[in-house]
Amino acid sequence: MRHERKKNMETIEALNKAELARLQGLNETVKREQELSAKRLKEKIDLTQRKRTEEYLANRTAQFNEFKKAAMVTSDMQDKAAKIVEELRETFENTRDLERKLRKI
Repeated sequence: MRHERKKNMETIEALNKAELARLQGLNETVKREQELSAKRLKEKIDLTQRKRTEEYLANRTAQFNEFKKAAMVTSDMQDKAAKIVEELRETFENTRDLERKLRKI
């Protein structure tokens, strides 16, 4: 009886050790899978952030280029307006000079 009990206890102990080893192996597998999953998620987030940053920079560059074009057009228009004002001033002065001459005559 004792011998049989001892044998049963050894069998149970061996089964428990085998079950513990199996569970520890599963635990290690789960840990590795979690690490890989976290790594993949981080890579995906990094890729998405990089893509958004590139899109943002491209958009800002396009906006800046449009602003530059608008500034150049505005500057050109200001130059033309200044020339027109100068021509009008000269015409006004010439007209005033002619009026003075006519008054003298």
